[in-house]
Amino acid sequence: MRKILQLIVLLSVIVFFAGCSAKENEGDKHSDSIAISGQLKGAEGRTLYLHHLSVDTLSVGGGEYIGLSNNAIQGGNFSLVCKPDNDEPAFYRIGFSAQNSITTLAKRGENINIKFTKVDTLCREYTVTGGKDAQLMCELD
Repeated sequence: MRKILQLIVLLSVIVFFAGCSAKENEGDKHSDSIAISGQLKGAEGRTLYLHHLSVDTLSVGGGEYIGLSNNAIQGGNFSLVCKPDNDEPAFYRIGFSAQNSITTLAKRGENINIKFTKVDTLCREYTVTGGKDAQLMCELD
């Protein structure tokens, strides 16, 4: 009788944790992308680009990129989204051109917010909240 009671308790605990795990995974259904949003005043109507940077696509001059997303800035706000191929962090370039952009590090499921202060020199003054790696990259600039 005691073994049956122990077995019931053990099975109850397993079912409880399995249920919790299933609920956590339900919340991850929309976390298959990287969302980057932010503010940039004075760039109304200009297009901001998001590029994935990889060893295969960079030349010595840093000129070749794979364009993933772009969005016209409206009301000083922008929003960019991409769906990476895997869960590993990757480098992304955000900006108007290779010369006027920032490089950041992001991974699937992150929501990153970037606030730029100067239109013509994006990399000079900006702040990042959200992704831990993106915040560290901002500190390096």
